[in-house]
Amino acid sequence: MNQFFARENLVMLLPWYRVLTTTRASVQRLQGWSLHTLLIGVLIAGISGQTASAQATATSEAPAITLADTALTLAPQDAAFFMTNLNMQAGWRELANGNFVTRLRAVPFIQQLETEFNTQWENPQGELATAKGMLDNVIVQDVLRLLQEMASQEMFIYGGDDWCEAIQGVLEFQNEFTSKMSEGPEAIQSYVNGLTKADFDRIQIPTTVLGFRIVDDANARQLLDSLEAIIRLAGMQAEELQPLLANLLRADLEDGQTLTLLLNSSVIPAAAFENMDEEEAEIAQKFMEFVEGRSLSLTLGIRSNMVLLVMSEDIAAAQAVGENDTSLLDHEHLELLSEVEPSQLRSIAFTSKRWREAQWNASFHRYFERVGAQLGLALGSDSDLGDPEELQAWHQDILEDARWMDQQLQELGADSGDMLAWSTSTDAGYEGYGYDWSQNRFMTNAAPLSILDYAGTAPIILFGIKQQPLTTLEKVFEHLLDRAPYHVRKIIQLAESDSEESEKALLVFDQAWPLAQEAYEIYRDRISPSLKERETLLSIAAQWSTDTLNPNFPKATPPLPLPEVAIACRVTNREMLIEGCVELFGLMDRVLDLVREMNPNAVPPEYSIPRPTEESIAGGSRYFYPELNNEVPLEGFSLQLALTEDVLVVGYSDRQIADMLRPKPLRTRPAWLTPTMPVAAVSYADYAAMFAAFRPWIEYGITMSTGDLDAPLFVSPGPIPTGNDVLQIWDCFSSAGKAAATVSLNEQGVTVTHWFWSAK
Repeated sequence: MNQFFARENLVMLLPWYRVLTTTRASVQRLQGWSLHTLLIGVLIAGISGQTASAQATATSEAPAITLADTALTLAPQDAAFFMTNLNMQAGWRELANGNFVTRLRAVPFIQQLETEFNTQWENPQGELATAKGMLDNVIVQDVLRLLQEMASQEMFIYGGDDWCEAIQGVLEFQNEFTSKMSEGPEAIQSYVNGLTKADFDRIQIPTTVLGFRIVDDANARQLLDSLEAIIRLAGMQAEELQPLLANLLRADLEDGQTLTLLLNSSVIPAAAFENMDEEEAEIAQKFMEFVEGRSLSLTLGIRSNMVLLVMSEDIAAAQAVGENDTSLLDHEHLELLSEVEPSQLRSIAFTSKRWREAQWNASFHRYFERVGAQLGLALGSDSDLGDPEELQAWHQDILEDARWMDQQLQELGADSGDMLAWSTSTDAGYEGYGYDWSQNRFMTNAAPLSILDYAGTAPIILFGIKQQPLTTLEKVFEHLLDRAPYHVRKIIQLAESDSEESEKALLVFDQAWPLAQEAYEIYRDRISPSLKERETLLSIAAQWSTDTLNPNFPKATPPLPLPEVAIACRVTNREMLIEGCVELFGLMDRVLDLVREMNPNAVPPEYSIPRPTEESIAGGSRYFYPELNNEVPLEGFSLQLALTEDVLVVGYSDRQIADMLRPKPLRTRPAWLTPTMPVAAVSYADYAAMFAAFRPWIEYGITMSTGDLDAPLFVSPGPIPTGNDVLQIWDCFSSAGKAAATVSLNEQGVTVTHWFWSAK
């Protein structure tokens, strides 16, 4: 260790000392800068820096890579999760040369800001000169160069298989503690006192690796040496840091070096236990027993042109990175990436079946049973609730039902599988795929997905889906309907100490519950079969507008676009659906009669459940409440349900609903989506149109505020934007482009997602 205090290493610290001693004073002086000037500097420096970097790398490309050059070869095949961003230098270049930055830098106001900032930077005065001088420091330049390299090639993170046990152990411990909290302080104290080392060992620190590819390995190693020297020099001057320094371990490897801070019981100074009372000392002693033999290692390493940050209970985890018998690249599902051009890859993500099952089990394992157990404790804690044996028998029935519910949850989570996703760069934007090997219980393919014909002419957002019959949920609902009367009766009997009041409440329940059952039967036998195609669509448009928000406000020029939101469902039996709705209204009348029977004064005698107004439209009818619609002073507003032989549409824009009721081929479909392609879901978003729809609102707001779009928006030193400047900057966001995605199930039952984003 003493090698780090040799003369050459102390000399290495001198530039760092200068940086550290000037930083505080520089920051204090910089606080005098106006926020406006600083924001201008950051904005222009970011844009100019990215553009300059893109231009510099245009003629100096990073070496071509293959999948074997990526972190896929470093992560073990049983990794719980893995994510990597690839070819980041190319990604930055695409951003800098993209439509948004290009258009933004062409805005006159932005050019004015850029010119002013560059002038000040080339001829710095006062605080700016101090800041620039600090950035010119050799060590600071080395750090900045390292950071630039870390953001230029590959950045990755993965978690070992031990994450699966760790998350379950932590959440089990959390669930137990939470249940004790509901029992009060004494229960918590008893639980804590009863903990053993075996209980504490369930809480594991899983192995996590964060890494960055770099080019200048020598620069990174030198900086790591300097960091270690600084830490040790600082530790020599602070006695309380000595235990930490003793656990600061360096390892020199064939392909690099690591610096590890080992956190265990030895780093806790004896002084920490002084001045404790007896109870605190007992808890502290117990904690020390629990952590005995365990340690957490935090490692910063430079290996094979990589910067690694590793957290693990295994001190050798950083040295073991990449030392696997089989890597994630060897996984059978990763074969899908063999057909992808590596230079176009921008990201890869993978989660294992075991990790997804662990997450599900950690959240839902014995969920309802735990709730039932807490209820049982509450019942047992109050002797006034009734006969203990009867309460115990009821509690056992609750637990039996809870276990049945848990079994249904387990069935839903038992079909988890691996998941793989990746994205690539294209000439127009980005494209990606996702593969999920879990059994899909919620969607199924349609060929074609005909609900898309009712999306309207030009939606800016749409989402269409074909659902599977939710048999598990139906089974759960029917089970609840069957068991609810028994439990509700028990609750009523416990809640009402007066037997007469209890009998009245039971009478009301006996009359009301059959109505609830009948409502479900209407849904099951009438409404659900009439919508059995289970095709649903959400459509959002912005072709409706108004020029008058308030009679006292000036008219808006141009008119203000208003959001139009509607939901459409495919209909297979219009008459049956209408019959079901009529029966539901009749059922509500009977509920009203029951309320009057129980309490004649609860509802005015003349009141009845209002029926909607029916109006004929082409191919069907629409239903609405005129009184409600008249309360909204917007022309074209009409909250309604429109129904034809083929589709049901619910919305509030007359224009949008009339448009959606006229079936037409979807114009905004992804290029790969053909009419005969089996697909379970389709989504589309026109981001450019969204920003365009907001523009008139911004213009109207600025005009109302300043009265003149050419007037400065505020008073401050330096260039001040006008309303027109803000609108020009806002127009740049039309480069946000459009995105579309499809979800389908392939022949093997794998859920495949295909998406595309275009900025053109």
